[in-house]
Amino acid sequence: MSLKSSAAKGGFWYAGLTSFSQAISWIATIAVANLLSPEDYGLMTMAGFLTAYIEYLSDMGIGAALIQKEHNSQNDLSSLFWLSVFIGLFCGVLALGLAYPTALIFHEKRIIPVTSLIAILFVIGSAGSIPSGLLRRDFKLKHIGMANMIATIVTCLCQVIMASKGFGVYTLIVGVILLRTIRTILIFIFSKWLPAFHYSFHDTRAYLRFGLNTAGGAAISRLCSSLNSFVVGKKFKAFLLGNYGYAEDLAGLPLNKIWPMFQQVAFPLLSRLQNDPPERDKTFLDYLKYCSYLTFPLFIVGAIFSKELILGLLGQKWVQIYPLFSVFCIVKLLDMLCEFGNLLFLTTGKTNTILRYNVYRLIITPSTLFIAALYGYKYLLVPWATVYPLFCVIWIIYTLKKYKIKIGHYISNLYRPLLVSAVFMANYFIVKSGLVYFRGVFPNERLFVIVILSVAGLLSLLFVILFDKKTVNALLKLKSSESK
Repeated sequence: MSLKSSAAKGGFWYAGLTSFSQAISWIATIAVANLLSPEDYGLMTMAGFLTAYIEYLSDMGIGAALIQKEHNSQNDLSSLFWLSVFIGLFCGVLALGLAYPTALIFHEKRIIPVTSLIAILFVIGSAGSIPSGLLRRDFKLKHIGMANMIATIVTCLCQVIMASKGFGVYTLIVGVILLRTIRTILIFIFSKWLPAFHYSFHDTRAYLRFGLNTAGGAAISRLCSSLNSFVVGKKFKAFLLGNYGYAEDLAGLPLNKIWPMFQQVAFPLLSRLQNDPPERDKTFLDYLKYCSYLTFPLFIVGAIFSKELILGLLGQKWVQIYPLFSVFCIVKLLDMLCEFGNLLFLTTGKTNTILRYNVYRLIITPSTLFIAALYGYKYLLVPWATVYPLFCVIWIIYTLKKYKIKIGHYISNLYRPLLVSAVFMANYFIVKSGLVYFRGVFPNERLFVIVILSVAGLLSLLFVILFDKKTVNALLKLKSSESK
């Protein structure tokens, strides 16, 4: 089986299983949001302020380095595993020590036990990085998808029960701990790999050179998010921070849920193709187009119809978030394009460039957000609607020039996803106008909106099948090749 066929086989399984998992997750997210208050989300954001950015340090980029390197010995893997566990334990102890300083920063004692529980995540994450990396490297993404699906179903059920029983913010942190614990256990089972009692720092040096820049960039990215939350939380307290944070999280669902499905396949595949630039660039643009087909309509419809979507899915309680949600939908679309471009730097070992990208974000976003916050809560959307999009566009152009990808060629791969987004919006409006006469059939507004989105989505899929046969045939060819 060829390299692309192996990637396709794993990718289709992963996409199918993950799509089901994400459907369950999205439903649970909406259900939990209706049971919790904005203050609960604000407290969770505060609790992770000092600890969030060190999460990726518990992995030290070792998982990514393992995939990017073509050959790994058992001694290498065992040494990496024990190093990861040690770093995870260190980060866990560090997180415990940050519980009280975090509470002092926000003058909020309720977040001390929540921050303490976050420490568990570092140990769990570090233990699963090596077996997860091995599965990804070998395109055994079916097993990762199954682990995610089982963990998601169990976690979502527990979160809905906890939220309905009044556990408040603990619903959120316990859900994350449970998800990662179940996933890590299943990943170990599926990988059929166990570490030997062997450790040598010499075995890890080559991986650390790559991983430290990767982990540093990820940590800076998380620090950037933490500083953004700090600015909002310090100025406007838990309730408005909860609104702000949830608007960003909700707008980022396509990025956080769909993008990883492509990243799981594209990263190991592009790593294998790093010495074949023409094939690498073609594969990069193909995966960008496929991902854009799924995400662009969601981002753009969310931006255009933000108010009625928020009211329909979440109710009057969350109506204040719709202006921010609208802007964040466009921001997350641009974030996805930047992340895709950064894959080229990552798979070719240019981790210093990604580090610079995150440093620039760290300089730009918290400072502009701080200035906007001085004028009031409603002005928080200004830097996200002006300065940040400009930064993203400049970075995308820089990436394309660095890899000698023509801007026109790049845009041509996004043209049809943008067209499908326009079709999706038209379908949404037409379906809504048609179903309004049957409004009495639906027991609540939430179901009404879900049906409109589902029907509009199916009609848009039909449009793609009928008018973009080249892409459909390419996907069918990949599907048929993976079954041989």
